[in-house]
Parts: sequence; C-alpha cells; structure tokens
Amino acid sequence: MLHDRIRTLSYLCRFRVSAQGIGVVQHFRDNQFFHDKIIKKEYKYDIPANASEQTPDADGITDNMLDFSWDRDVKISVRL
Repeated sequence: MLHDRIRTLSYLCRFRVSAQGIGVVQHFRDNQFFHDKIIKKEYKYDIPANASEQTPDADGITDNMLDFSWDRDVKISVRL
C-alpha cells in the first residue's frame, strides 16, 4: 500500500498552494492510478454567527476556534 502511494507521487509534476484561500492543486502526468490530471482540494472557514461576541485570549484564540467537530463543521463538496 505504501509503495503504491509513493509510486503515485512519482507522477506528480506540479504542486501549488492556492493564494485565494486555503487550497492545494496537484498536477499529474498520465499514470495507471487515476485518470484526473488535476486534483484540487479547497477548504473554507465560515465565521460563526457569535464570533464578534467573543474576546480572543493573549494568543488570539477564541472559544469558537476550540469548539470544532469534523462531523458538525466540515461540509464536503465535490466539483468536477
């Protein structure tokens, strides 16, 4: 399994981080593992409605930032 992952990465010809948000774009050469030439992952942060009511601590962290759940807060979307 690990060997296949390493072989897959050997086809990676370009990797960039999106400047317009939090995202990663990977460009691949033709390969036997998948047909997509470009794989793009984007992440979006929605500010909670009560964020303005909270005061950050000395490190700039609020309670909302620490109250995170993948099941509740992450919404997966696929665009082709």
